[in-house]
Amino acid sequence: MAAKELVEETYSMPRQARNERTLLGGMTLNARISMFVFFGLVSIVTMGAVLFLAEQRLSRSIDNLVSSSSVLKLVSTVETRVTKLTTISNNFGLNQHTKFAESYARDSSHTVSVLSRLRSIPAALDAQKLIITLTDGITQHATHVQNIIRLQSTLGSDGNEGLTGKAAVSGAAVEDLIQNVPAPRLVSELAGLRKLEWGLRSSISREYSESVSDALNNLKQSVTASTLSTETKKNVAQRLQSYAAHMGQLAQTRLLQSNEISRLDEVATYINPNLAALVKFSVSLGEAAKSDAVVTRMEVRRIILSGALIVLLALTLVGAVLIRSIAHPITDLATVAIQLARGNRSVNIPALANYDETGDVANALLYFRENMVQADRLRQELEGHLKNAEQSAEARGREAAAPKTPKYSIPSALERTAPQLPSKEILQTPAPHAQPAQSSTSDAFSSADIPADISADLRDPLETPLSKFTQKVAQTSQDASSAAKDAEQCDFMVSGLTESLKKIDDIENLMASISDQMSLLAVQMALFSDLPPGDPKNLEILSGTRIDQNGELPDSPPVNDRIETVQNGTKRAIQAIQQIGKIIEEVNRVAVEFAADAKNDALDAATELLRQSEDLRGMLDDLLKRIKSDEQAGARSS
Repeated sequence: MAAKELVEETYSMPRQARNERTLLGGMTLNARISMFVFFGLVSIVTMGAVLFLAEQRLSRSIDNLVSSSSVLKLVSTVETRVTKLTTISNNFGLNQHTKFAESYARDSSHTVSVLSRLRSIPAALDAQKLIITLTDGITQHATHVQNIIRLQSTLGSDGNEGLTGKAAVSGAAVEDLIQNVPAPRLVSELAGLRKLEWGLRSSISREYSESVSDALNNLKQSVTASTLSTETKKNVAQRLQSYAAHMGQLAQTRLLQSNEISRLDEVATYINPNLAALVKFSVSLGEAAKSDAVVTRMEVRRIILSGALIVLLALTLVGAVLIRSIAHPITDLATVAIQLARGNRSVNIPALANYDETGDVANALLYFRENMVQADRLRQELEGHLKNAEQSAEARGREAAAPKTPKYSIPSALERTAPQLPSKEILQTPAPHAQPAQSSTSDAFSSADIPADISADLRDPLETPLSKFTQKVAQTSQDASSAAKDAEQCDFMVSGLTESLKKIDDIENLMASISDQMSLLAVQMALFSDLPPGDPKNLEILSGTRIDQNGELPDSPPVNDRIETVQNGTKRAIQAIQQIGKIIEEVNRVAVEFAADAKNDALDAATELLRQSEDLRGMLDDLLKRIKSDEQAGARSS
């Protein structure tokens, strides 16, 4: 109840001017702790945002590297396949064997599928026109090859099949018939026609086809104009008609096949420039990805280091300001409490305008100082009354008779009043830590200030209760100072912040490790520059399984392992940030407990000080009344 009255009386007192308010004195301790927790959470969120931004940049760079390597691999495959298709088509044109046709169909289908995969990669969007053009060229090339194969099946793979075999059989029949008749001109013309027939086994031109038609017409006219018999002419004409039909079909089919073969060359000249442009694009894309990886590595390092430094400095500054706003007024109040306990009533009490627990302690110390001033005033009044009583006693001693002196003397009156002082209640509470040498109030009531002519029997009952009571008042002041000093438990909060700084240093080390892994990744990707773009060993370098000249695998971890190392480092950094959050929560809990304990101790000390001050005031008032009553009784007796 007394504590509640003290709090109400303390807060009902008018606050001092704002210049007596310390840093952040308008906020309570819990509000400052909440502010620190808020800034800690903001720091964690900011650090997480920095890590997220770095991870996004890093992922984008890695995606570009992977995409460029995929494009380079597929373009190299397409280049190899197109070269193989050209070789197969040339071999088929020379040998006209069906095994080349089957191989060409299989490889052309695979090449088109590779181009489709290349077209679906986002990194190859700038080369979509080249890919589409190249796909159309390969499709046209395959169409012409299929036409050539179909026409070749009509012509026959060798001289005994197809139109070639039919023309050879019918030509042999005409030749057998003409050789049995006396017609040298017909024999010579037929021999020239058989040579033309043999030329139809390979590619021909339109002029060659027309020469075959002219030779057939000339042979027919020669047979008609010959001197052979009618029956012989009829037989030769029939055989020649069949031979001419076969030769015409053979010439037309061979001409179509020759045209298709010439179109293959046209398509090849159409494919090669686009293929060269696509290869050049893949090489430039790989170089751009490498340079972008280097720039991204430096950018990620700069983002992480600057972000961590800014967060660290901001959190340190906020923590230092909050700790100073708590520790500085507590230290000043502890110093003032020690000065008040030593009797220095002129000391200025700080933090009177604070609205936190330090303001409560400051107002309690102000109330205690007012009680000390009032007790000193009562002491001075008591000394004045004692001096007046001494002077009146001396005067009455000179005037009154000797037998009356003991009856009406001042010492007898003091002896009657001194035993009635309420010293028993005061002495019931011991003061084990009292220091009488440091209490000015105790010095004020020492025996040196009492007149020398007052007997020892009078001084002892008066001196003992007052001195011990002032000692208890001094001890209570020291207890209040001790309660203020207990606020130095803020060291736990400082240690928690130190641990947070260590965790942030660990995060910096992890970020440096991530940057180093990015450097190693960029160096490993730079190995592509040692080989031409179409070399398949580039894939071995990318996967980390390249075989050296001795047939051994060098220690070159693959890109996936380095990416996994970077991701593990990022996870460890996130775990360290979570540990910082837990440390901040622990510091918050300890600070709240400390604030509650400090407030309770301050209120208990102030309540005890108020009670003892009231007891001292009542005792002094009672003593003063008794002295005045004794003076009045002595005056009436005289």
